[in-house]
Amino acid sequence: MAVDEELAPLKGADTSGVPKLDISEIGYNALSVISGRVLEECDPNLRWPYCVNVYKKMMHDDVIASSVEMFNILLTKAPWYVDAPDGKEEELAPLVKYFSTIKDDMEHSWLSFMKQASSYVHMGFATHEIVLGYRLRKEGSKYNDGLVRVRKLVLRKQDSITGWEFKNKGRDLSGLWQAVNKPQGKWNYKRNRNIEDNTILSDKGITEQFIPREKFLLFRNNSVSDSPEGVSPLKSIYRLWKYRTAYEEAEAVGTSTDVHGLKVLYIPPEYMTPDATDENKEVYETYKKIMRNIHVGQESGLILPMFRDEIKGDKLFEFEIVNSTGQKAYDIGSIINRCDQRIRTALYSDFLTLGQNGGGSYAQSENKESFVQTIANSKLEEIRDVLNHHLIPMICRKNYEITKNEIWNTEVFPTFEFGAIDKLSIAEFAKAAYQLLAAGGIRQTAKNMNHIGNYLHFPDPFPEDYTVEDVREELSGNQTRAADGFATTGDGTSKSPSGKDSSASNAANK
Repeated sequence: MAVDEELAPLKGADTSGVPKLDISEIGYNALSVISGRVLEECDPNLRWPYCVNVYKKMMHDDVIASSVEMFNILLTKAPWYVDAPDGKEEELAPLVKYFSTIKDDMEHSWLSFMKQASSYVHMGFATHEIVLGYRLRKEGSKYNDGLVRVRKLVLRKQDSITGWEFKNKGRDLSGLWQAVNKPQGKWNYKRNRNIEDNTILSDKGITEQFIPREKFLLFRNNSVSDSPEGVSPLKSIYRLWKYRTAYEEAEAVGTSTDVHGLKVLYIPPEYMTPDATDENKEVYETYKKIMRNIHVGQESGLILPMFRDEIKGDKLFEFEIVNSTGQKAYDIGSIINRCDQRIRTALYSDFLTLGQNGGGSYAQSENKESFVQTIANSKLEEIRDVLNHHLIPMICRKNYEITKNEIWNTEVFPTFEFGAIDKLSIAEFAKAAYQLLAAGGIRQTAKNMNHIGNYLHFPDPFPEDYTVEDVREELSGNQTRAADGFATTGDGTSKSPSGKDSSASNAANK
């Protein structure tokens, strides 16, 4: 994009007296980093890389797993396309056409990339290495023009990242280190392997590979202090999840050992005295162990000897359950349900439980879903910005290096864009199309009619070369007068003296 000459300095003007512009960066990100590890988190269990195992355990929880999966599916529902900025459609048309082919010319699907990229939301960040190639059929491309293409956008697992490298006195990220864990076949293991260049061999034989910043896409969730690790929403519910897990374990133990009342075992006192014989002490310890096992549910009963007192005839050993008339001051089930609800709220999925306990309404559900879709759109915008600010300029630069074609040396780039996540139901779409067509809000072109037909799964489209008159002529033979009421406000097809259209009050038309 050329600079407006009215804004640029005059050619040949004397700039000797122009004050020097201080363009250096003075401040710092203040990110706490030691040996490539970010130490912003105050809880050691939630610091990288130790938090990875914590997150994996949390992802085994059914409430957390379903909430995360729901949100990830929502992110992958958005359709993606390539567009040019306003006013640059004609100029960038060749680039738009080229970048539109990227999604379908990779060795994996775009859906697979999006599913892996969406892991940054709950893990805090996701790094995808950019693997380039040439558009040659012999190399697996669908095209054969020799341009640079994206072969893969491969996720580098979060738990394999061992550290970060910075430059410019810690202000900018220069790359990452990844622990090398090469998958081996059953018979492919080799000892004493040679270590490649730009790797580190530790004392334990684990290699680390450095990946420069230009080579990977970095998606971050709620990055604070420009941290490359972002902030996972699982951090905010970690303590709640620990308590809820403990409550569930207590409830499970209580249920499995649910013998109502206090368990009491009577034995002769001589077994319990400090000066008891070794045999009596052993019997006492055995009964204590039995009572503990009954309490934790490891034993469901016990066998007692039938000894009676010689004088009174009472049993010397007796076991009974004393009924308890009181109740606990808390309901552990309601506590667990409250924890579940708070977890779902933190993960934007609380609307999934609307109506389960008899509460909630359709309008409330719509509002909740709309809120979640707003958050999902925000996350998709983050993914879009990374693609547009990193991937597209990089591909243009690489293609310019091999072609020297000035079309790649542009200051304005095409952009990846995404469509709406929510899709109208067929009933809602048909009603909207009916009303807009009847009121003249949609041109009756072949393309518009075919779009409506595709949405409604009509198998017989109009020919693309049909004019508006051709379309209207075919439609006119099948029209009823149901749409006449939309032609003029207040006028309808009614023959009653009032002349008003009673269909306006029909709820199906609203």
